[in-house]
Amino acid sequence: DRRPVTAPEHAVLYAVTMIGIAHRPTTPRRSAAAAAAASTTMIAALLLLVAAPSGVLSFPPPPPPKPMTTTTSTARRPRGGAPGAVVVDGDALRRRGGTAPTKTTTPPPLVRPLRSSAASSNEGDAAATSSSSAQQRQQQQQQEPPPPPLPIIPNSPIDVTPAPPRHPSPLSLTVDELGELLGGFGRAQSAWDCLREGIDPLLYYDDAIDESTLDASVAECVRGLIPPSTRGGLMECLPPRRRTQGMGRGALRVLGKVMEGATSSSSSSEAERTRKKESTIGIEGGIATLSHIRTSRDGTTKLLVKLASDGLEVETVIIPWDERGSSTLCISSQVGCRQGCTFCATGRMGRLRSLTSDEILSQVYFARKVCRTLSVLPIDGVVFMGMGEPADNSDAVVKAAEILTERMGFGLARQRVTISTVAPNPDAFRRLGRAPAALAWSVHASRDELRKKLVPTTKYAMEELAKGYVDAMLSRPKKLRTSMLEVALIERVNDDPEEADHLADFALGMMERVPDMKLMVNLIPFNDIGHATYRKPSMERVYAFQERLTSKGVFCFIRTTRGDDESAACGQLATKKNKKQVAVST
Repeated sequence: DRRPVTAPEHAVLYAVTMIGIAHRPTTPRRSAAAAAAASTTMIAALLLLVAAPSGVLSFPPPPPPKPMTTTTSTARRPRGGAPGAVVVDGDALRRRGGTAPTKTTTPPPLVRPLRSSAASSNEGDAAATSSSSAQQRQQQQQQEPPPPPLPIIPNSPIDVTPAPPRHPSPLSLTVDELGELLGGFGRAQSAWDCLREGIDPLLYYDDAIDESTLDASVAECVRGLIPPSTRGGLMECLPPRRRTQGMGRGALRVLGKVMEGATSSSSSSEAERTRKKESTIGIEGGIATLSHIRTSRDGTTKLLVKLASDGLEVETVIIPWDERGSSTLCISSQVGCRQGCTFCATGRMGRLRSLTSDEILSQVYFARKVCRTLSVLPIDGVVFMGMGEPADNSDAVVKAAEILTERMGFGLARQRVTISTVAPNPDAFRRLGRAPAALAWSVHASRDELRKKLVPTTKYAMEELAKGYVDAMLSRPKKLRTSMLEVALIERVNDDPEEADHLADFALGMMERVPDMKLMVNLIPFNDIGHATYRKPSMERVYAFQERLTSKGVFCFIRTTRGDDESAACGQLATKKNKKQVAVST
């Protein structure tokens, strides 16, 4: 017999409330005002009660109550709750590419409404009907099977199923974002202190995980030439203030849920989902796996990284510089490339698919692990000059660059991260210019006819591309206006003095249009990929080309060839996977 409260009944309730206020001890003025308001309201209420049943005054039926929509809210640990008792931030999930879950519920009435006189007169019939309805509902609930439990998203007050696309892993989360999920900034710092050294925090802080598996991927690639890692040894790699700080069981559970969400997809088989529930899935095995390590005579180390989602592989190269005491890491942004540069082995593969920001950053994670375990010089710079065209995957590349230069992330200087693009269109510079990194333009030739020969997918004239380049540079901070023009020099193709003169005029024209821009030309002698006619120019021709540019006022340097004996040099990166093995292409 529940129903909404009518307007006359509201008036009576208000009058009773005002009478109570009038008799409450207070100042004489307030008491008199409350008594007057109560008397006026009571008279109006009595008139309404008299007029309503007689039909003199009628009220429209109240609208039915609307269901309440409850949406997940702020992602923080409830006050006084355990570390694992946290909620999902719907807005934060939308910003990171996820979908904010919703759940629709109808709340029970806050108070039991007053019954009308008609309902009171038929109390016996209403009670019998109510009892019968309650028995029917109880029998119906007993017959219906309970709904299956839904998987729990970390920090969620309601159980919801995550929707594709995947949620980011800890590699793609800043310290602040990860701290919201883990319920503490210190826990997020501890996790990133591990990731920065190529250590999976989910495995390191879980005592149930065998410590010999922490660096097992490197040990397997070098056939056990390094001793097994121990937690005591890895502790020495962490900052002193973190060595005695733990993660906490609740935070570890949440971190596991984050990784589970990052590695799950709609195409995963039932067996794969069961395996992930029954085992701890971290960066290794969840995002990617280190499958091969080769070191050339000059110390350049090439890594083959196998992607967990589909088994495709990408190559990344660690280039040590003894004179600097550090290494540069060359990473890939795609599996293959669709630009089809005639002097590049990756172009022959075609584009199989783009990498996620997690997959891009996993290359840095594994490279840091290799440097730590194999005593390679530490990495202080990253270049996006591996497999793929960054402009064809700009969002993931920009996100990866942000994490690379995050002070509490990988902590690289913005000037030490370089994104190289062949510029498929003029807008490529603007899209990549959002990244906190230096830009490099793979021009290879400044004349339209010759560039079309070297880069067959070119659709824009060099002047159109130059305008996009200039506009992007003008929109960047002055500290990020240092840029490079890259030229792969091929004997008797683009290494003639006339080509050098045309390139110099092209570079000087752009420098005049961008104040405070530091532009340099990077000459890359062609590395053999089995081309029928292309040959590496002699060093005499390379030096002559450099001299021609510098004589016109263009700063120019020659890139040292590294790792060519292991096909790790510029233009030689390619894997053996076939396009038919790709299930999903992005």
